Amino acid sequence: MEWMESRVNQLMAIGALVTTLFGFGYAGAELMGRLDVLEEAAYIAQEENSEDADNINNITTRFEGIEARLEALKEKVDGIKVTDTTDLKVSIAELKEKVKSLESSGNPLTN
Repeated sequence: MEWMESRVNQLMAIGALVTTLFGFGYAGAELMGRLDVLEEAAYIAQEENSEDADNINNITTRFEGIEARLEALKEKVDGIKVTDTTDLKVSIAELKEKVKSLESSGNPLTN
């Protein structure tokens, strides 16, 4: 019986060791699964950040293009020379007076 007890004790000890190792293995596998999930979440967040950065770069590029166009338009507007219209206004006023004088004199231009 003594041999049986020692053998049973050995089997119980081996069973306890195996169970403990399986427990550690399960906990380790669970930890690895959690780490995988965290790594995937970090990768997805990094992709989203890179997409946001690309969008920001696109917007910045568009604004730079708009600013360049505005500068070009500003230069064109500054390059436009406005002529002095006072001479034209005086000439128009003189023509209106001549037309009125012709109308009041019986309009000699009609047949």
